[in-house]
Amino acid sequence: MVSKSKIVSILILIIIFTMSAYFYSSMPEKMATHWDAKGNVNGYMPAFSGIFTTPFIGVFLLIMFFILPKMDPTKQDTTKYFDLFSIVLMIFLFCINLFVILYNLGIQINISNVIMPLIGLLFFFIGYIIRDIKKNWFIGIRTPWTLSSNKVWKKTHRLASLVFRSLGLFVIVATILKVDFLLIMILLIGSAFIPVVYSYIEFKKEKH
Repeated sequence: MVSKSKIVSILILIIIFTMSAYFYSSMPEKMATHWDAKGNVNGYMPAFSGIFTTPFIGVFLLIMFFILPKMDPTKQDTTKYFDLFSIVLMIFLFCINLFVILYNLGIQINISNVIMPLIGLLFFFIGYIIRDIKKNWFIGIRTPWTLSSNKVWKKTHRLASLVFRSLGLFVIVATILKVDFLLIMILLIGSAFIPVVYSYIEFKKEKH
């Protein structure tokens, strides 16, 4: 039986496809699809690819989220986590597709000011989702040390949840306050290593 969460994800994906199909004829022959840190266009795609790439990415991700929980050799029931993550990602893709369409319709939008808060929200909800996730092979902070110890897995994900949620809020506020884009990206990338390093330290503590 298909869960309510899966139905929600499928419905959002249908909306993305419908939106793309509806506006396809209104798109320029070459669509702006990529922007630099200052919001200047630096990449174009043909109209069909430009407007339908995002929904097709959504199809691929949704299929993977349906299949992966059944392939996990640990037999942990991670379906609800994949379902929540799929909803968050479908909403993210919907927003990206919407703003790309609006920009190509001639509506002046600084894409960078849109993308960064969306990334911040994505990090925040990922932090919420992974907080109590059980050890598995496909989702979470999967280092040699978390996969070798249930205790290290649990402690690492509690920390990662706090780091990602805090980072998500920071990115949103930093974008509003016009903090330098490069600094935000450095913090995003750097913070991703915190749970990895922490898992190693905790594993070493456990072995002594």
